[in-house]
Amino acid sequence: EKYYFAEPYFLSPYRFYVAGTNNSINKFEDMFGKKLGVETATSSLEHIKVLDPQGKIEIVSYSLDGGIDPIPNAVATGRVSASTTAVIVFSTMKENTGLDLKMVGDVIFTEVNAFPFRKDEEGKKLCDEVSKVVVEMREDGTLEELANKWFGYNPMEGLDANEALDKLLEQYRRDGLIE
Repeated sequence: EKYYFAEPYFLSPYRFYVAGTNNSINKFEDMFGKKLGVETATSSLEHIKVLDPQGKIEIVSYSLDGGIDPIPNAVATGRVSASTTAVIVFSTMKENTGLDLKMVGDVIFTEVNAFPFRKDEEGKKLCDEVSKVVVEMREDGTLEELANKWFGYNPMEGLDANEALDKLLEQYRRDGLIE
């Protein structure tokens, strides 16, 4: 309602991660009746609320005060059954914590990343210009090249940015979060 968003430049799929010994969670429904650790005030929390409107998953919120993420430890020790994270950051998180964790199941949701601009004449002009450049970079392979260089994979491969965004917006409209 308040911003224009440029053409998406990056899609970030999220999946559950569990303790390395946990074999009971393989799909979204396996979390029903279990505890899910999520960071307070994040997109993960909002997505889970939309995907689980009946509240079958018990949400345990964590604050990252002091910059230390307690959630991976809570998952590894069984205080919560699982958490969510972007596929792109999981290996780094696992390496940095040294914990026995694994990703499971299919993609739960995909975060659509795009630059926001004020909803005024100048913002619209800038949004259109940035969108044009993003499309050019996607079409000439620059986005893929940069993603492979910095992340080791192309997050747009096999994914359609506009389709992912439309799906997300449709879900939010259906749940009354936006008009």
